[in-house]
Order: sequence, then C-alpha cells, then structure tokens
Amino acid sequence: MLGDVVCTHGPFKLTLDFVEVDLYETGVRVRLDIHYLGSRQHVSWAVDHAWINYAELRKFESDLLAGDEARLHDMSDYPLIHLERVSTEGATEENLTINPPAQRQSADGDAITARLKIGNGAMRALHSSLSEFAKWW
Repeated sequence: MLGDVVCTHGPFKLTLDFVEVDLYETGVRVRLDIHYLGSRQHVSWAVDHAWINYAELRKFESDLLAGDEARLHDMSDYPLIHLERVSTEGATEENLTINPPAQRQSADGDAITARLKIGNGAMRALHSSLSEFAKWW
C-alpha cells in the first residue's frame, strides 16, 4: 500500500494517509497503519477514520525530533499512538504504544493496546518522513 507518509525502520513500518480534508475544522481524516514484523512476533494495526487537527500534526512532528516522547491524538483528544525514547544504563531504546488507554475513552470501545520496542532512531526516521511530506497546512 502506498501512503502519503511512509516510515520504515527495521521491523517497524508506519503508513499515514491523508484521506479527507475538512476546511472548516482545520483538520484531516487519516488512515494510520502500523506493521511490526519481528523475528518471533508480527503485529498489524490500523485505524481508518481518525480526524486529526493540523496543530496536533505539527506538534507531533516537532516532538518526534525534539522531545523524548511524542503523542498523536485525534480531534476528540483520544490517543492513537505514543512514542517514547528511554535511556537506561548508557543505552537508548525507543518504544511505541499503539492505542494507549485514556480516561476519556468509553469502556465499550476498542480495547486493544500494544507496546513495541521499535529500535533506536525510529522516531527520527518518522520525523524525517513527515517533514518530507508537502504539507498544505
């Protein structure tokens, strides 16, 4: 599948497609696909109809480069993904939490949460992929 933003880093792949623009809400409907093909485990996760504010996308892109964590929320402020860079004993690792739980989410909604070690440098690779995309916002 081709995407507007595609980031591949080792076994980790994230694809972000901008599907529909809402000019009045200053946001976009996205399709987000995440695939992880490790040596012993495989994870695929997708969200098809997430609306995200442009300001949220700009903050996410900035946090990927400058911060130790980056969160992407939809327009209802529900978290879609959370990336974090953790340093322990001189080593750095990066983790991705898919669909992290939030206090505002209803109990009858999707409850899948996954935490993956995505490898050092994945956040910068995702930032690079996002920054190369020709933005209209």
